[in-house]
Amino acid sequence: AGTMLAASLSLGVVAIYDERGQQLGALRKPGDDTPVPDQLAPAAMSPPRDVGDRGLQVGTALQTRTGVRIPVLKQITLPSERWTLMAPVEMTRLGQRISRLAETRFAGVMDSLLVLDTELRVVASPDPERAGQVIPRPPWLTEPDLAALRTNVAFRGGQSEGKDGSHLVAVRRLATTPLLFLAQIDEGRVLEPARQLRLVVLGGSALAAALAALLGILWSRRAAAPITRLASFAESLAARRLHERVLVQSGDELETLGTAFNDAAASLARGEAELAAAAAVRTDLSRFLPAQLVDRVIRREHKLELGGQRHPVTVMFADVAGFTSLVERHSPEVVIPILNELFTLLTELIFLHGGTVDKFIGDCVMALWNAPDPDADHAASAVACAQDMLRWVEAANELWQRRVGVTIHLAIGIHTGEATVGNFGSGTRMEYTAMGDTVNIAARLEHLARPQQILVGAATMQAAPAAATFVALGFTRLAGREQPVEIFEVIAE
Repeated sequence: AGTMLAASLSLGVVAIYDERGQQLGALRKPGDDTPVPDQLAPAAMSPPRDVGDRGLQVGTALQTRTGVRIPVLKQITLPSERWTLMAPVEMTRLGQRISRLAETRFAGVMDSLLVLDTELRVVASPDPERAGQVIPRPPWLTEPDLAALRTNVAFRGGQSEGKDGSHLVAVRRLATTPLLFLAQIDEGRVLEPARQLRLVVLGGSALAAALAALLGILWSRRAAAPITRLASFAESLAARRLHERVLVQSGDELETLGTAFNDAAASLARGEAELAAAAAVRTDLSRFLPAQLVDRVIRREHKLELGGQRHPVTVMFADVAGFTSLVERHSPEVVIPILNELFTLLTELIFLHGGTVDKFIGDCVMALWNAPDPDADHAASAVACAQDMLRWVEAANELWQRRVGVTIHLAIGIHTGEATVGNFGSGTRMEYTAMGDTVNIAARLEHLARPQQILVGAATMQAAPAAATFVALGFTRLAGREQPVEIFEVIAE
């Protein structure tokens, strides 16, 4: 939920619901007071039929005191529970885009474009004052047609009479979302080219009688056939049938337009192929490299070659205290799912605080800050992350204890200093990691830490003195080091 909230400028709050639809809590950005329901509707709790690549579901529009918002939902299924995350998204940016489209393509008519929910409530409009209003059902849109639009990606159109004349109207349900897109345009504006063409044909017929009429019919057929083919090809492009092509040999502007259509289809096909290839590469790389490093490799900012550079970093080791005893008392079928859930929680917290997951070592996770992405406050970020880890593990222990009788405690060590960061290994198998005395000290501090205790080196405390309450524990000798090291305990707040 925190990752969703931090990743989007359009979100101010993310609410969390249990499998009964009861709100468990909400994460908010500072200053946000967007209301969220205490109970989700039963329809939002059922698995969606159509979801996007990230498993997101769009719900029915909500009327709040701050305006109309669209709830975006994501379900998270655990072995014994299913949670639902709900984020109400404001429609201001969508309204601005529709306003620009209406200005450039629909002569600035304020009601030319509308986004509606399935109850015909205005979600987004060029006119911000219309948001939240329910429009009457147009006579050309029957109740069966409206019911079909609520459940299928269908298209309906008709003719509407208004104060300013007749309009051609069309409505379509957007794919994977319970929203309708309505567009209307003045009928006279659409038919004006046809009227002008008719005047030309009639004038020619009056001047040349039967011969002019025959030539007019032949010319009309010749002009209409390419237009028909171009219109059909436009529908193919809209349906993403990018392998098709249109043949227009009229020797005029229509042939030029047909060539442009074919070039556009070829360009779109190449673009989709490149996106698919990039997505496949990203997926493969993400199995072996941190997410930030994958982005740098895709952008050609990081070379996949052996070697490293000295770099100031903050290193964290977070280990499950008493893991050996836990394995002895419980079967692998109990321990492994709990460990996977724990690592998922710790990974999300590391990402939330701008860190990089270096590796998993048995029951321990190693994380870096200030590599590969720079972070001027990397020591403070690591300390804040460690405190959040203890808080979230305490909350998760209630679930694990109730489910399988397991309680997890973490021992955390953090140290700040220079380390050699880069790709290490062989030409066929390499790993992005950090090496050096800073890493060794962080690992030794984790070994010294008691369950639910955070130990940091003096360099970390000096780099982030205001990040937490530090208690000096004096100097101690660490394995493999001749000089004693001053250590501090972080008091969780």
